Amino acid sequence: MIVEDEVLIALDIQETLELAGYSAIGPFVTNAAALRQIHEHLPSAAILDINLGRELSFPIADALAEAQVPFVFVSAYGRESLPAAYGGRPLLSKPLPPHRLIEQIRLLIGAD
Repeated sequence: MIVEDEVLIALDIQETLELAGYSAIGPFVTNAAALRQIHEHLPSAAILDINLGRELSFPIADALAEAQVPFVFVSAYGRESLPAAYGGRPLLSKPLPPHRLIEQIRLLIGAD
């Protein structure tokens, strides 16, 4: 699941995932859209941009954590932008090097 409000970044993430053999859903650009998707069908893992323009993705992170779905935050900001509850969650810095993204997804879902 891709939650990213910047279209070009979302397309780049989607292409990177698909080239590595993963199926990607999204991008979802608002909390409401992502939460609807989570309610309808839980993803195996998620990539969450922290800043979605006018809102932050923490409600999505809360729903994923409650459902025990692994996720990684992506942001141009540092770890200090995360609430304490998510301080131990993986965080990738933008721009996302494709190999780092795939490495993190493999860690999240336990795939080789």
